[in-house]
Amino acid sequence: MALASANATSRGRIAGKRLVIFKAVALAALAAWMSHGFSAFTALTGVATRSAPSQRGRLLKRQAGMCQVPGDVKRNLMILIDGTPFQIMEFQSKKVGKGIAITKTKIRNVLTGAIIDKTLNSGAKYETCETEMKEATFSFYDEETGEFNFMDLETFETLGLGADILGPAGDFITDGMTVDIETFEGKALNLRFKGDLTAKIVDVHKSGRSDDTAIITLDNGVKKQGAGYLKVGDTVIINKETFNLGKRV
Repeated sequence: MALASANATSRGRIAGKRLVIFKAVALAALAAWMSHGFSAFTALTGVATRSAPSQRGRLLKRQAGMCQVPGDVKRNLMILIDGTPFQIMEFQSKKVGKGIAITKTKIRNVLTGAIIDKTLNSGAKYETCETEMKEATFSFYDEETGEFNFMDLETFETLGLGADILGPAGDFITDGMTVDIETFEGKALNLRFKGDLTAKIVDVHKSGRSDDTAIITLDNGVKKQGAGYLKVGDTVIINKETFNLGKRV
């Protein structure tokens, strides 16, 4: 009788321990499931929250590439008009009655070099051009086509720029010169000189005027008006926008 009671008590204790172990395992499994589920939920919501800024970023980029008349209009800005890139050379905004403003511009077709007058209405929006700069070296001038040819230092392809597009800049391009070529959809548009642009004086002719100016002949054959104190052998800086003579170096 006493033995039977002891066995019953022992079985009860074992059953109790098993119940405790079972509860512990169950709780651990539940915690693991909740942790996994929460992580999955976090990952899903993380993807969702990351996608929103990405979309906003694209919208901001799109807005940043728009020009609204007249507030965003400025010189040298390039805009697309009917799919063609134009550079704003000059502009003037004025009101024409009842507060309506118009902006008269002189724009240059960057593909052909043609300059035209165009009136832009207030509130109109134009997409700005995204151009790419390519480092290139001058190779040769083709007299038949009237093009300056450059070699892209990355792709080794030839980039051509017409003398009519370059204007006076063409007078200062020398053999092997490295420049930055501005391109649009693979087509060369213009160039930018790297560093200071200089030339050497080979002849000076005094004008005899009271302002003591002189006609200066440069080593590329170009004649410019300059200060009377300049002399043969001097090297001068050339303004890269106007191509007028600057100070001596």
